[in-house]
Amino acid sequence: LAKHHNLSFTFSQDINRANDFDIIFTGFVADNQIKNYYAAADLVLISSLSEGEGLNITGFEALYLNILSITTPGAGISQIFIENQIGLVSSYDPVEYATQIKAVISNPAYYEKYIQKGRLYLINNLSVSSYATKIINVYSTI
Repeated sequence: LAKHHNLSFTFSQDINRANDFDIIFTGFVADNQIKNYYAAADLVLISSLSEGEGLNITGFEALYLNILSITTPGAGISQIFIENQIGLVSSYDPVEYATQIKAVISNPAYYEKYIQKGRLYLINNLSVSSYATKIINVYSTI
């Protein structure tokens, strides 16, 4: 799980104290190593204390690999998660974050519901064929 550079070390410690599961905060992960982290992950945590950080594609990458993400309101992807119910958004409270982690890990059906919706979202909105269809539709109106 990659920790955003703005997160304090105490936030990371607080989440681990409030949780019964092993959570690894990695810090920055190089592009050539990220696939190994995805392969080992049950969840991806996308945390940011900066509002409007931009659109982080990590949550989409994780969904593509059937991994659910939990983010904070400051991450750019949080609004897409909320509107499409394809990921979870937690407050900055470490106890709430840990509670959501526990809820997801302990309920495979809950986890799977988000993964299925996420995969459909990716296919319908971010796949090559969906982009091609959208471009053809634009050209057909010209």
